[in-house]
Order: sequence, then structure tokens, then C-alpha cells
Amino acid sequence: MPLTDLERELLDFAGTWWKYAGAQDQEIRDRFGLSATNYWQKVNALLDRPEALAYAPVTVKRLKRLRAERQAARSVRRLLD
Repeated sequence: MPLTDLERELLDFAGTWWKYAGAQDQEIRDRFGLSATNYWQKVNALLDRPEALAYAPVTVKRLKRLRAERQAARSVRRLLD
């Protein structure tokens, strides 16, 4: 199923760089009407779709790499606890 306009906008926005996290959270609320948590849940779901990779390969690969790094760090913390 092709990406919707909103899904493409979410990926485009995820591909932008922000100096301050608070500014990004506010822009997410203003632009999409979503909390930052809900926004990132939607983006994370998109990362596993081939259509997203075809649309924004650099962004999707970067975000998947960051996601994998966070998951690995959580796994290490769990082992150490």
C-alpha cells in the first residue's frame, strides 16, 4: 500500500535535524497535532515498511540504525541490572 501524504510528511519531518529537542516536540504538536511520543510511534512503524524505504532511504536507514543502537543499549542495561 502506498504511503499517504501524512506518512510522507512524517518521514520528511523525521529527516530534519534539530538543535534542541524541545523545539522539535513543539513543532510536532503544531504541525501534526500529535504528542512527540505518538509521533515517534508512528514513525517507528513506518520504518519497517518497504514503501518508506523506497520514499526516503537515507532517513529510514539512519532512523533504523539509531533505533537498533537504542535497543542494544537497553539490552546491555538489562543484563547489567
